[in-house]
Amino acid sequence: MEEEKRENSINEELKSKRMKLEEAKHSLNASQNHNALVKAFMEQKAKGKLTGVYGRLGDLGAIDEKYDVAISTACGSLDHIVTDTITTAQQCVEFIKANNLGYTTFIALDKMKKWEPYTKEKIIVPENVPRLFDLISVKDKDVLPAFYFALRNTLVAKDLEQATRVGLQSSTRYRVVTLKGELIDLSGTMSGGGGKVLKGRMGKCIADSGVSEQEVQKMSVELELLMKNAAEVKKLKSELKDVINAAEKELSSLKHSIKKTRQNYNGFLDRKNVLSTQIKEQEIKILDVVPDKQKVKELEACIEKRRKSYTKAADDAGIIEEKVKNLQDKILAVTKGKLGTAQKRIDKLNAEISQTTQGIIKCTALLKKSEKNLSKAEEKITSLQSEIETCNKARQELKEELSILEKNGLEISAKQKEAAEELEQCEMKKKFISVLVQEFSTKMHQIKSELVDHKNKVKLIEIDLRAKQGQVKGLKAQLSKLELFEDDDGPVEFPTLTHEELEEVAIGKINYEIGCIQKQMEGMNPDLGAIAEFKRKEEMYRKKLNDLEETVKERDRYRGYYEILRKHRLDEFMKGFNLITLKVKELYQMITLGGDAELELVDSLDPFAEGIEFSVRPLRKSWKSIRNLSGGEKTLSSLALVFALHYYRSTPFFVMDEIDAALDFRNVSIIGSYIKDCTKNAQFIVISLRENMFLLADHLIGIYKLNNRTRNICLSPKFVQGLVQSVMPNVSVIAKDRNVTDKNVHVEKQNSEEVEKDNKNRTAESNELSKFIELDKTTTGNRKCSFAVIDITENINSLRNGNEPTMQIEKNKNKSFKTENDQLL
Repeated sequence: MEEEKRENSINEELKSKRMKLEEAKHSLNASQNHNALVKAFMEQKAKGKLTGVYGRLGDLGAIDEKYDVAISTACGSLDHIVTDTITTAQQCVEFIKANNLGYTTFIALDKMKKWEPYTKEKIIVPENVPRLFDLISVKDKDVLPAFYFALRNTLVAKDLEQATRVGLQSSTRYRVVTLKGELIDLSGTMSGGGGKVLKGRMGKCIADSGVSEQEVQKMSVELELLMKNAAEVKKLKSELKDVINAAEKELSSLKHSIKKTRQNYNGFLDRKNVLSTQIKEQEIKILDVVPDKQKVKELEACIEKRRKSYTKAADDAGIIEEKVKNLQDKILAVTKGKLGTAQKRIDKLNAEISQTTQGIIKCTALLKKSEKNLSKAEEKITSLQSEIETCNKARQELKEELSILEKNGLEISAKQKEAAEELEQCEMKKKFISVLVQEFSTKMHQIKSELVDHKNKVKLIEIDLRAKQGQVKGLKAQLSKLELFEDDDGPVEFPTLTHEELEEVAIGKINYEIGCIQKQMEGMNPDLGAIAEFKRKEEMYRKKLNDLEETVKERDRYRGYYEILRKHRLDEFMKGFNLITLKVKELYQMITLGGDAELELVDSLDPFAEGIEFSVRPLRKSWKSIRNLSGGEKTLSSLALVFALHYYRSTPFFVMDEIDAALDFRNVSIIGSYIKDCTKNAQFIVISLRENMFLLADHLIGIYKLNNRTRNICLSPKFVQGLVQSVMPNVSVIAKDRNVTDKNVHVEKQNSEEVEKDNKNRTAESNELSKFIELDKTTTGNRKCSFAVIDITENINSLRNGNEPTMQIEKNKNKSFKTENDQLL
């Protein structure tokens, strides 16, 4: 609280100091801006000599800024000096004479007593317009008669129309001035107004003539100290904001952590409940799965018993079978194959044996399965118990962490409250400082406006100066036309006076006249070389004037050349621009099948200043600038412009890098077909991955990677296709060959009869279908050529098997040949 009180006191003191400093500066500026005479009077008053001087009349009162122009125009006595008595005014006059300070007018207050009753009198005026005298505020009421003497009953109107009604058309005439400085006198004459008006002769606050520069500097230092304190408060506020922001971030993070921890805790509780349920279910299942030992023993005993029975029965069966076999042989010999009842008994015994065997197998499998289920259940119980222990530990840790987070949250909440209180205090300080800043801004704008006024005055003075200089030049020109005529009458002879005439002459008077003439001659100090210097300067002026005329003529001549070239440049540009615009429109409509495009000049008066705007209207869309189009639309628009430029001035060589990347197959086909048509008078290299584009090319250059090496191959689709079709008439394959411009291609192939024989003979076909295409350059030069091998054996086999053909084209790395110049390639 003490800090807050201290801060409030600092702010109040800062505000009061600022206001006092502004008043002191205004007073000091007012006194410094007036002439040296007023300043001298104020200095004498400060020294205690001319104590009866009040100061300049305009500085003794204040008026609203709204009426500044009106009072500056209507009151011509604002620059008069106000004194207490006529005696003080006479002392001031003597002071002026002694110091050669010029002249001024004084208003003695003791002579203004007769106007004092009028200062308290209220008058009734038409339309309730204010009296200018009533709008003035003063510190010392003794100077009111002086203001009334200077203004009388001058009224203030809003505009000239109201001033005319009030001043001239009412029953009583008044002296009226408008807010713009238009003055209507009692006689009906109008003055003032215009582009330049009087203002600034009376301020909006009363100037204090007793303020010195030292006091202003002292007040400025005190104000700077207070402003530093305010800056420290602002800095503290910023630091507190940072602390609050950090605390809020930390609080948000902790809240998020608490929320996340609670969610994890609830999840663990749910998981614990689920696991408890699963444990109970597993325990029930284990109880169901655990085998009965007594039952197992009984089953084992039964199995053992049945095994023994089975062994005994098997032994008996073997003996019986042997006996049966012997008996069967005997029976067969006797009964010729009739078995009868014995055979049925044997079948029954075999069935019992098989049933017993299956029962033993089932019991064994059931026993093994029970043992496995028992071991699995024990392992599951162990894992569930360990997981329950882990969950209990995690639950305990989360409880501890939650308690810690709650404690931290309470501490942060307390800090947040403290920071919020400090922030509120800082906000109040900020508002106060903002008010001060706004006041400073207002005053700064006022100073800037005054500076603009002074600059305008300086400009007017410069204009007057240039006019005076022109008058001086005219006078010099007139002076140059004057000629000096010498007096040819010869020396003047003075008469010789007699003694009587000499006695009549007053010697003292003559001496006085001689002294006066000598003083005049000493004061004149004529420059006898000025005439010669003037003639020399005049000759130099005429020479410079001739040079100027020649320079102006040369400038006009070059300006004419420039205008001719500029017009020619503009005509050439507009001719090409109009042609390109029409072609762009035509090509874009052709490409998009209904769209529209337009090239427009940004500045039609000067096409080279702002450039060209490319506007496009895609199909079934509105007009847009090219910068607002999609990728495909930009591509089509750019291509239309490129093709239009190609039409206007053909370029022999074009390189286009994936211009079809953003286009659909239909537009790719349209662009490819148009490029195909444009190749009649130009070469196009198009980098493309689209089949609709490169299938239309005359030559292909493929870039590929093999064995971590970049390779390339040049192919001519038409040539290879014709070659393959000559070998396989029923196959349509597009192949590419190694193509070098200005070369002859020699192809070694079999004639049609051999091909027919090969088709008949499959063995010979497989040996003869691998062909070599030899590319040779018959002209001299250093270009290298190579072989291209087309392996079409697999294609023939594929065709016979009903598959699509494929084409393999490889460089022959192991072969070389010689040209006609025997150069090894």
